[in-house]
Amino acid sequence: MLQAQNWDHARQLFEAIDARLPPARAFERAVVLERIGQCLLGASRFDAAMPQLHAALTLAQRLAPARAVGRLVYMLHAALGDGFRASGDIEQARQSYEAALAAARNAGDAGFVAQAWHRLGKFDASLQRDAEASLSYAQAASAFRALGDCARAAQVLGERGACLARAARPAEAIACYREALDLDARAVPSRRQLQHSCALARLLVGSAPAADIRRLVQHALDATAALEPDAPEIWHAFGVLADVADIQADTASDAATASALRAEYLLFHGLHLRVPQLFATLASLGQGKSFGAAVVFGRLGHSLRLAHRLEQSVRFLEQALATLAQAPEGGSRMGLAAMLQRDLGDALLALDRPAPACHAYEAGLAACTATQDLAGQAALRDRLADAARRAGATAATAEAAVPAPGPMPESAGFRLTMIDETAVSYVFDSGLLIDGVPESRQTTWTPAGGANVGALYPTLVPFARSWADADSTTRFALRCEEPAFEPQPGCVLMRATRREVAVAGAVAVLAGLLRAMDGEHTVAQLLDRLPPPDRCVGDALLRALADAGVIDLSGRTAGRLLHTLTKKGVLAGGGLDRDAVLHLATDGGHRAYPGAPRTTLGRSIPAELEAFHAITRARRSQRAYTGLPVARQPFDALLQIACGATGILSGASRDATLRAYPSSGGLYAVEIYPVILNVEGLPPAIYHLCPDEGELECVRPLLRERLIEAMLPAEREMISGCAALICLTGYFPRHEYKYGEGGYRMLVAESGHLSQNLILAATALGLSARPFGGVFDALLNDVLGLDPSQEQFLLAVALGHAMPQPSS
Repeated sequence: MLQAQNWDHARQLFEAIDARLPPARAFERAVVLERIGQCLLGASRFDAAMPQLHAALTLAQRLAPARAVGRLVYMLHAALGDGFRASGDIEQARQSYEAALAAARNAGDAGFVAQAWHRLGKFDASLQRDAEASLSYAQAASAFRALGDCARAAQVLGERGACLARAARPAEAIACYREALDLDARAVPSRRQLQHSCALARLLVGSAPAADIRRLVQHALDATAALEPDAPEIWHAFGVLADVADIQADTASDAATASALRAEYLLFHGLHLRVPQLFATLASLGQGKSFGAAVVFGRLGHSLRLAHRLEQSVRFLEQALATLAQAPEGGSRMGLAAMLQRDLGDALLALDRPAPACHAYEAGLAACTATQDLAGQAALRDRLADAARRAGATAATAEAAVPAPGPMPESAGFRLTMIDETAVSYVFDSGLLIDGVPESRQTTWTPAGGANVGALYPTLVPFARSWADADSTTRFALRCEEPAFEPQPGCVLMRATRREVAVAGAVAVLAGLLRAMDGEHTVAQLLDRLPPPDRCVGDALLRALADAGVIDLSGRTAGRLLHTLTKKGVLAGGGLDRDAVLHLATDGGHRAYPGAPRTTLGRSIPAELEAFHAITRARRSQRAYTGLPVARQPFDALLQIACGATGILSGASRDATLRAYPSSGGLYAVEIYPVILNVEGLPPAIYHLCPDEGELECVRPLLRERLIEAMLPAEREMISGCAALICLTGYFPRHEYKYGEGGYRMLVAESGHLSQNLILAATALGLSARPFGGVFDALLNDVLGLDPSQEQFLLAVALGHAMPQPSS
């Protein structure tokens, strides 16, 4: 139990043994007391440990000299040194460690002498007394070498090398590491060998050829190929290789070599950063997260193949497939299975096992066929043909992957084909994002009945590009759609699709429609411009283009476009890392006019503004919430004061209710949905606020897990601790009836006015609130029960009790 660090249970057993020992058994009692002291040290109960160790030492020092007694005295002095060091008594710790060394010498135990020198070295190194530590480490290494313990000697030499490097004695440090590696080569390959090789490589940069440094690290990686891949030292070594490749690229003699080395740098750097993240994410996934675990196992297998650890790659990919078999059935599982089988086939082929590689590729091809993924089918057919050739067989499935286009519908007079290229990603709670294999699908439009669209105003969707091929096929490239998010056990699957539409036939009719389509003419007006024989084809074309997403029939595209473009995953972010974001927030780089005269503002606060001043100065956006409930009375007051009715505006024929926040045109087109998580007197549910009546409508039950899944992974812990999430949505038609497409910015401004009211009112009530937008829009819209064609999420206010902040 002591070795298993089960400190409390082990201590209780030793205390029971001590209680049964007769007074004459002094040596045995000293041993038991020493064990009790070690248990207490392990449990960080230093004050309780020291009396036990002192009592044991007193007993041991009264005993007749003997080798066993001397060893016990050594162990007690060493333990006392650990206790003094942990409690901050540095001088007493050094005296105890020196006493331990003397006891080991008196006992004539060379092993304990080596250990005592090692303890002294580590003690001095922890205090950055590198000169003293180096001398102790040298003694310890010599002692371990004399005992034939190459592994311990190499460990100590590595620690001495680190001290010498810190002390700016690089030549001695290099010699130390070289000696340590020489001893490592005589022992079983270990993580320590990688540590020493990487430390030596870092010291050699600038004084040795980069190629030699690279061989040094690669040799260590090859020698330790049997290590389990979760050893962080492996991926640190790839970080060193990345730095060396970067240096080599800078000094390359030609552009092709430099380009190849840059590619190696990116590969090695990616492995260095990503693989430890993958293992950390895998460890964080709980039971029942089979889909997410399969994704991570698969990416680890892929990474291990890139790192040339092929047997381990196969093992992890097979584990991924076995784990995926426990996930729910569906197209997403089939798509992931195709990716895993492809990677497994690649790893088996790299191991020169073409027959099992064929089996893997065939299974992947079957999965791609089932999901109609043309790109996957093409890639796997090529791989299967290569593997079959190497296996001495003929691949029966080497036909072309892309099907021939179907016949042109006679009733339409044209053929419209949609080619969807989909980027697949997997998002984890840890913030890790794993890219999947892109998918490609192709479908042909078929005529179908539909509602009368003659009164609608068609226009090309924004950013659509069009051109004509040499065969007179008209093509449209559409912007990337809003990503689709699909929660899976352990992760969220994200698909971002970019569509190309090809129209063969009816060239003149299509050209005429495109020329006239300006958003100002209805479908009926456009068709009237066509010759009568072309009007049926024109009507079908407009319906087909609308179904394919090429044209918009709402006549209100601009506001919806702006809203869609600002959703998570549609446009690329700024690409700043955490440090860069902090620098941007603190660089003081705000707009200024250095040559303009300045006037200092008065500092006095009028009595009328004192309360408001206190609230604005107290407001802070916190991230840590306690999960405690908010009382009903302050919650009701918050909604009434921040959002409620404040008066009546009388008109000629009817009155309008005014509210506590400004709204363009008095339309109040922002709807308020309090999502109740933990408010006293309100069952958890999704509510809709009726500000004019001062009432809450319970519109649907709350599925807490689905709500949390709709948050970005980095935000889930914060929202889980909130008492309520007040969601503000834009009801587009109400605003567009008056302001048309240009009114979107005022809709957004209204949500800002509302959120500020809510936040300041919460602060006045002693609650914590902050604006919040870290959501997967489509998932949250679904949780709220919104019709995205009419109403969508804009902004939220997170509300609750904040964790106490440390005083500054």
